[in-house]
Amino acid sequence: MAETELKWYPAKVLDTITEGVAVIGADGRYTFTNGAAKSILGTEETVVGRHHDDSLWELTTSDGRPVPVDEMPLAIVMRTGEPVLDTEYCATLPDGRQVDLAINALPFRDEEQQLLGVAMSFGDITKRSRSEKYGWALREMSTA
Repeated sequence: MAETELKWYPAKVLDTITEGVAVIGADGRYTFTNGAAKSILGTEETVVGRHHDDSLWELTTSDGRPVPVDEMPLAIVMRTGEPVLDTEYCATLPDGRQVDLAINALPFRDEEQQLLGVAMSFGDITKRSRSEKYGWALREMSTA
């Protein structure tokens, strides 16, 4: 396989998975999103090149509290250099849809351990979340 083909191989693999993947550089700008990220976020608008605090969506906690930009998983990793794993938020998308997301954000570093950016993965857990809420509501009603 030619060296130029190997260079693009990881991006092709990332485009085949169903979980959204985004890479954000140390400058806070998105440098890559896979096809699943675009599908989950429901946007064809360019995310690559945007700064992370200029996002197309808003995050809220499960109780509806807006998440300030500096409390988002990506920002925490950029600030602390530590991974933020298994967080769940509701995202309000540009078209008004709301989706529940499970988000992981991990730092990636160079050989000298300097932070180069953040790799973020996220999955749409809307169906699971709604099913859990429905089950909880049924249990509450049966108890009452």
